[in-house]
Amino acid sequence: MKKVITVDFDNVLAFESVQNTGWLVMGTGVLNPIKVIHDLVREKHREGFEIHCVTFREDKDIPEVKSFIKEHFLPIKEVHNTSSKSKTPILKKLKSTLHIDDSLSVCLGAIAENIDCLFVDFGQLKDESQRELASNLDIIKVNID
Repeated sequence: MKKVITVDFDNVLAFESVQNTGWLVMGTGVLNPIKVIHDLVREKHREGFEIHCVTFREDKDIPEVKSFIKEHFLPIKEVHNTSSKSKTPILKKLKSTLHIDDSLSVCLGAIAENIDCLFVDFGQLKDESQRELASNLDIIKVNID
């Protein structure tokens, strides 16, 4: 049986470009790859890991996720969505050995189930309490400016 790695989609595999109008900051609808995570996913796949995407997105959003994955030639076996529910049951069902996510609460839930987690930090650890909660996590710093 292959070892499994799970990875989040939004702000992990992809981030949405934003447009600052002076009054509002709005999403453009354009998804951009986060290269360091794509490289990591490809490396782990070459090492023999099976990769799954686990996202909070709704059913209606899955074609967009799958299209992005196909467009960027990511070796992801399957996309699982939770419709904003906890990811932990899916991570356990897949027997994930490592989960990659930008949500501190998701990472802490995974760790509570003995699933290693790589926290993707693109600047969301703004206050001391968040940094303290994340202090025991493996962190990859990402700049998406």
